[in-house]
Amino acid sequence: MRVAWGSGLACVALVAASLAACNLGRGAAADLAIGVPLEDFTAAGVTRSNAGVVDVLYGVAGAGLSTTGVQDWSQASAGIAGGFETNDQFGSVLGR
Repeated sequence: MRVAWGSGLACVALVAASLAACNLGRGAAADLAIGVPLEDFTAAGVTRSNAGVVDVLYGVAGAGLSTTGVQDWSQASAGIAGGFETNDQFGSVLGR
């Protein structure tokens, strides 16, 4: 299954294995984090199967969620702990 957000970001395989609604700090509205643990991810020219990503849709006050400015986070992202490895399934569980 492939779902493309407005920014061109694509989620492959298992979409929405986990969801978390919270305010990630871009405004007063709630944001939505979507865990996609079976996503193959490439960073620095290296592809890891089932490494997993978390896609974040930001909320806009009075308008709901927006596909503008969607971000994807992985264990290859700055500030995210852990290594970027095959079968990590990052995003399989989301919480505070």
